[in-house]
Amino acid sequence: MRHFILTLFCLCTLGLLASQSEAHLQRIVVDGLEVIVAGSADEAIPELDIYLCIGQSNMAGRGSFTDATADMTGIYLLNGANQFIPSPARMSQYSNVASDSNDQYWIGPHYQFALDVHAATGRPIGMVVNARGGSGIESWVPSSTSTTQCYSKTIARLKAALAYGKLKGILWHQGCNQAYGSYCMDAKTYYAYINELVNGLRKEVDDKDVWFIAGQLAEIGKDAEMHIKFNQTVMNDNIKSAVHNCDYVVSGDVTINPADPIHWDYAGACLMGRRYAKKILSHVYGKEFKMAYDLQGGYWSGQAPDSIIRHTTPTPTPMKDGADFWGWFLEKDFSGKEVKILYPDASDTLYARWSDMERIKVTNVAVTQDTISTYVGTESTLQASITPADATVKDLTWTSSNETIASISQTGMFTANSIGRATITVTTLDGNFTDSCIIIVGEQPRIIYELNGGARVSSTGKCITLAEVIESNNYSLATPFKMGCTFHGWFWEEDFSGQPVKTLNKGASGTLYAMWDCTEEPECNQYGWTTSEDMYQDLAADVIAAKKAGFAFTFASTFGTRTKKFGKATNEHDVSGISYDIQTFDMTFFTQAPYKAKWGWLLSYMKARCKSEGVSAPTDNAGIRYNLAAFFSDGKGYSWDLKTPTADYTTYGVSSTDYYPMLGAILCDETSALPEEQMPSNHVGTKYIRDDQLFIRHKGITYNILGIKCQ
Repeated sequence: MRHFILTLFCLCTLGLLASQSEAHLQRIVVDGLEVIVAGSADEAIPELDIYLCIGQSNMAGRGSFTDATADMTGIYLLNGANQFIPSPARMSQYSNVASDSNDQYWIGPHYQFALDVHAATGRPIGMVVNARGGSGIESWVPSSTSTTQCYSKTIARLKAALAYGKLKGILWHQGCNQAYGSYCMDAKTYYAYINELVNGLRKEVDDKDVWFIAGQLAEIGKDAEMHIKFNQTVMNDNIKSAVHNCDYVVSGDVTINPADPIHWDYAGACLMGRRYAKKILSHVYGKEFKMAYDLQGGYWSGQAPDSIIRHTTPTPTPMKDGADFWGWFLEKDFSGKEVKILYPDASDTLYARWSDMERIKVTNVAVTQDTISTYVGTESTLQASITPADATVKDLTWTSSNETIASISQTGMFTANSIGRATITVTTLDGNFTDSCIIIVGEQPRIIYELNGGARVSSTGKCITLAEVIESNNYSLATPFKMGCTFHGWFWEEDFSGQPVKTLNKGASGTLYAMWDCTEEPECNQYGWTTSEDMYQDLAADVIAAKKAGFAFTFASTFGTRTKKFGKATNEHDVSGISYDIQTFDMTFFTQAPYKAKWGWLLSYMKARCKSEGVSAPTDNAGIRYNLAAFFSDGKGYSWDLKTPTADYTTYGVSSTDYYPMLGAILCDETSALPEEQMPSNHVGTKYIRDDQLFIRHKGITYNILGIKCQ
């Protein structure tokens, strides 16, 4: 019904507007969502100054659409039908290279760019926005073989746009891909791509002088370190020499979305848009930007600073007799933040603030917390409130009594560096009022898991996570694995007294003990075996003796038939003083959990022992690989075949619930790997490091991480 009413409203409204020759419908918004953009059918599009906006997700935009409320009159957007229409605020919605809906829904720098260029020139502006989130620069060049075809698809839209006007500039924001790890690209290679991209676009529009403006990556957020390095090595003054008519905009002070710490928020996108606009207004339209300094009764001690800002630079410091300089502000009432850095093409008025100015004086300051208990490695921000709240000068200075224990930044963020106590003090610039907070830094919470012979591996063979430092409440404890045993829970007490622990809360610390019930091996015990390995050894010895006596021995491919073939009439055999019938021997525990299908492992063990005794091994009709034979062969076995997929383990009777946990129990156990020189000579089973590689030692035999036997 809602859509029906909206449709009737739109039709009626359009009918009314049709009688007004000057009117056109620009936007309809429902619940904050832009649902239609159109121009009147007979509206004439003026000759446009066209701008192409390309690159990655920040060029596509991730700023809030609902914040974009400016009048877009005089700005036009190339739509999906390659026609210019009166522009909506959401300019990225018609990109034909978008990677997902995120690339088309939000606000990017092109929004504020178009507004500023139109306001400064009065020219009708045509925008072609065609960015793709996550795209590498190699997909944006004419020689690209990428399946996304960013270059060729963009050219198709650009050529259609040229019917409406002239391309005046190219805005480029890309580089995140080229700043990361193995994708990291040196300046020389990046500039070669830039040269190919720009010259290709210029050739397509038949204008070798079109301006190309690139943008620095944001230097805050989760990837700040990599972005800073990219800006310092690639996106700097040197890019101007990559091609002629090339410049760049800086990213200083640009804000990002805290919930999405790689993308600009609305304010950040608009700030970048303004900087792009200033570059274009300077290079294309010849506009000059200057700073104005309102000295508020002060004076320059020497030559006045240059009012045209060419490079990022600290603000200059004036003088005033009998007063201290307290900084530059964009607001005459000093209500905003102090401006300490000026960026290229800055064009604002800065007001000097002095200590002798009439003001509302500070009478007190208070830190919101008296004491904070924390642990090494944590960060947190202290808050301080000034009295009165409308005091003129609100500057604060933060200090620590012991930086080695707790350091503090001038924004109030402290870092707990080592165990101990430190006092954080805040001091007001006006009046030197102080207050403090005691930071008590303790040992970092740590959970130690005593597995009692188990391993951190799931029934599917995946290594499970056993968190050591608990960062949140209600952390669910994982279930470890132990062959032949049932897990009965985690306990704080080594004797398993008390109640089992199922969840942990933030800051929990101590040792948890795994409790097991390992009574599931009665088949071993009834024949005098204490471990399943004892059983393997005796059964293998029995088969070897049978082979030497002339018996034939094979397993059928399906164990359920329990087929065992022997070539002599009698099947009686004596093993360790126990007489039993080999053919009818009760091996049912191999067909039941937790030992189902382990006859495949036993067969591998038999092969090894047979070989060591100089007899031919049983025929492996099932085709099972040697798997874990190396760990049941006293040094006479074979290695795991982990390089070859073991997809046939289920086909031939070895279930994944058996195969993978044993594999994981070796590779994922909690024993720390020691340097080889620290390994005890009598250690029968552990992991160690040699030449930066992990090895496993079992019963005097060394295997690499793939289980390959090492000499």
